[in-house]
Amino acid sequence: MTTIKKRLSILLTIGTFLFFLTTINSCGGTQGLSQKQNFISPGQSRDEVINILGIPGNKQFNGKDEAWQYCQNGLITDSYVVVWFYDGKVTGMNSYNSTASGNCPLYFRTVNWQNAPDRTIEYRIR
Repeated sequence: MTTIKKRLSILLTIGTFLFFLTTINSCGGTQGLSQKQNFISPGQSRDEVINILGIPGNKQFNGKDEAWQYCQNGLITDSYVVVWFYDGKVTGMNSYNSTASGNCPLYFRTVNWQNAPDRTIEYRIR
């Protein structure tokens, strides 16, 4: 094998390896999405969620309700997390998987607002 062919072969191997690592870790960083979501709790603000999970891949709105979707690519399935907000505060989360893996933005689901977590409204007599 000539020197040029060896170098091209090595570069192709390294490029393939880097692409593989990027695909596995996209949207998840060094710490996986499932680990990061453990730091989200009801009542947190949008900014707090962005500091923990980053910018969402998808946002949907319905009045004061918001649903932010995050995704992490996997080898066989992609993992998705939906963070629900009401009036700018986290009300809950849920998750789902997609076997159509490899390109998260293509497979975000349309939010079903009936699946939004319940909100507790407190009334106090003064």
